[in-house]
Amino acid sequence: VTEVNVNELDMDSILLILTKGSNTIELKEGVDYSLEKRISDNTWCEYIYTIKKSCFDTDGEYSLTISSKDALGNISVNDLKNKQADISFVVDKTLPLCNILNLKSDTTYVADVKNVQISVSDNIKLAKVSVSLNGDEIMNLSETELDRLAQDSQNISFDITSKSTAQSLEVVFEDKAGNSDTVKLSGFYVTTNPWIRFKNNPTFLILFSAVVIVITFATVGFVIAVKKKHKNH
Repeated sequence: VTEVNVNELDMDSILLILTKGSNTIELKEGVDYSLEKRISDNTWCEYIYTIKKSCFDTDGEYSLTISSKDALGNISVNDLKNKQADISFVVDKTLPLCNILNLKSDTTYVADVKNVQISVSDNIKLAKVSVSLNGDEIMNLSETELDRLAQDSQNISFDITSKSTAQSLEVVFEDKAGNSDTVKLSGFYVTTNPWIRFKNNPTFLILFSAVVIVITFATVGFVIAVKKKHKNH
């Protein structure tokens, strides 16, 4: 941060206040920041404040206030409206979260149409969410649309229609800081077709296989018994 003044500053008057949420701390020169003074040829004085990144090591909304007094007693504060030099920013290193509430991979859903609910959230603010079904984008939500859903406490909602083949879903989401992630589901079915439901149900397949084995052994046993009977005769 650079402060320029026509007069030299009273070094004892310099005060840096860092606010994060409801917490306010006074930064210490040599501990939290360093200060470099430069005087140009036209006698303007330039002061460069370099604040350590450790002061912003946790996620949150920050604001920095710098106040000083020059040799003539003039007071300068960067958050004064006429200065238009307010320093406010957000630190966000955390990935947003996505939870697909009622859909899983490798699962068969008996329905002609299945409604899907998706919850996406961020510790600061979401920027955009894209939803693709079977490789085709079906939703692209902007920051404004996501804000509206959050205000109404609503999830992202859409319908998946039945299909005779396995389907896939991909959700790509990003927050205002550029942190992004992806959630993918695959191999799920939405169908009322009995055969598709049967072949994709592990329990039914196990039972069917057991029945086939029992019938096979019974058939083989019956054939052997008949052959022995004919041989004895």
